[in-house]
Amino acid sequence: MLMFNYHSNVVIDEEGNNGETIVELEYQLDEIKSFALKDRDIILKIEIAVPSELNNVAKSDIEIKLKNAYGYYDNGKHFLTHQYNIRTQDGFILAPYLPQSVNLLIDQPILYEAMYVRRFERHVTTARPYFVAIDLAENSIETYKKIYHLPDNIRPMQTTFEALGTVLSGDRFDNYFYNIKSDSYCYITKGVDHYYISDISILNLVSIYITFDYAKISENYTDNDRIIIYLAEYSGYDFFFDNNELVHKDKKII
Repeated sequence: MLMFNYHSNVVIDEEGNNGETIVELEYQLDEIKSFALKDRDIILKIEIAVPSELNNVAKSDIEIKLKNAYGYYDNGKHFLTHQYNIRTQDGFILAPYLPQSVNLLIDQPILYEAMYVRRFERHVTTARPYFVAIDLAENSIETYKKIYHLPDNIRPMQTTFEALGTVLSGDRFDNYFYNIKSDSYCYITKGVDHYYISDISILNLVSIYITFDYAKISENYTDNDRIIIYLAEYSGYDFFFDNNELVHKDKKII
């Protein structure tokens, strides 16, 4: 069986300003090796490796240019002109993160945020658990399949969307985690961490448990490190602490 390396270039050119395009990739998230912003264009580099019967591996690369994603001013600041959203074969959506205006001569920006959405995965069965773990310190996302270590200029989106089982772990900076559901497990990290809890129903559930684990920082936690919990539908005045559990006046929820 003969295996060949190949290189291909793809250009996607959307001329309209302030528009939005979905780019469907026939590749998996971990086959995307890099993102870069060059002039007005975003450059994706994809690498695929195919093993052969002779124990050789054909490594091929694809470069995709998303044209006219940004404009720029004379002072070096870029601004968003066209939004390219990217979907991968294994269920990830990547959305632009770069702020509307940034000076690339100074900053090394994050270009995209990635999130796993199971209904976008093309070859998943309903028997697979809808599990997502986000680790900002490791810049990784874990699903039922494997751990994806993200390249530079991509980071995990700080939400798990529809996932039923989630593990969240921040980094040394202030973190903001959204759409947190019951049975989530949160590792507390340094800084001020914000947790937005979305699906609490006191009347319909006996109890909802969300674990906040201090084990990673128990020895160096200071007064400058805090967690702030936001509840979408309830007042904080209706809660009290019972030992290490935060309890609603009617039922335990956290």
